[in-house]
Amino acid sequence: MDAATGREYVKITDVYGNIFFARERRHHSDGKDFKDQPIVEKGNAEHVALFGADFVNQYGRSSSSECLGIEYVEFCVPRSNNVILNIAQFYEFALDAAVAVVQIGTDRVAIIGFGNIQDGHSSQCLLFRENDDALPTYDGHHIALYVGRDSQGFKNIFKQVEQAGIVWVNPRFSDKATNLSGAIKWNQFRFKDILDLQTGSTVFTLEHEVRCVDHEAFPGENSVIEK
Repeated sequence: MDAATGREYVKITDVYGNIFFARERRHHSDGKDFKDQPIVEKGNAEHVALFGADFVNQYGRSSSSECLGIEYVEFCVPRSNNVILNIAQFYEFALDAAVAVVQIGTDRVAIIGFGNIQDGHSSQCLLFRENDDALPTYDGHHIALYVGRDSQGFKNIFKQVEQAGIVWVNPRFSDKATNLSGAIKWNQFRFKDILDLQTGSTVFTLEHEVRCVDHEAFPGENSVIEK
């Protein structure tokens, strides 16, 4: 039981040391609820067309899932100077994210909100928490996120990241978006350096796979977007 929120949870630690907290779904005050988590379904022709028959046969499910997805991801960052503030300012500039820095006990936490914001709560968020422990060397893990309400919003985000000089290509993958044309072609681009906007120095490293809502893997609903 979480003493602060009163919500029950199951704590799961994987072999890599990642910690997951599984909780009941959160209900909104207006009566609306989250949609079921999109999953790959066996026998679904649309999923076969999108992902290929081998993928669907290997990973597809024949029944629905009650798993709604990940509400937040939390990262530990060094307790050093203004790293927390730098991170919040970076996301506000680069991704037009709703951000806040709060004090929780002796730690400052940067909250980076994504999606809809209702009753002060965003659909999903990234948390960056100050930590005194020695942090492991970055091992290449990454996150994928969708930005903008349409293709123009995605283009604006790309230009802001490009302006910061941090557009990056991961040689492991086929998408090679180094400019706006490439980002439009792949409906995504990547960066991994989170900057101090005053000095240009990197304060945290995390690969971001930034996708347009017109990306074929977008799990929500979007209208037809003109390119």
